[in-house]
Parts: sequence; structure tokens; C-alpha cells
Amino acid sequence: MLNLLPSHIGKTLIQLLSQKTGQSTDKTSNVLLQAMPLLLEPCNATRLQKKVFHL
Repeated sequence: MLNLLPSHIGKTLIQLLSQKTGQSTDKTSNVLLQAMPLLLEPCNATRLQKKVFHL
């Protein structure tokens, strides 16, 4: 999954998120790299889903 960020799709995702948040692409990329391990852990993903989707 971490290999996704340097790919074409990852770069597009970073660009779109950067535009949406008003942050630089470097800052957006760094945040995603730091957050990715937490988002990929099953228990953290479940907790995040519950927070975001109020499950």
C-alpha cells in the first residue's frame, strides 16, 4: 500500500488532497505517509470507520 503513493494514482491522490486542503503536495504526502500505517491496522480502520460513519 505504501508503494501506492509514488505511483501515478498516488500522485493524483496527493495532488487532489493538496488542492482540497490548501496544503502543499509535500506536506500532504508526508501526512499520508505517516498516517498510512495507522489506517492500515485493522483495529484502527474499524475505529476510524465508526467515527467517520457513526457506526
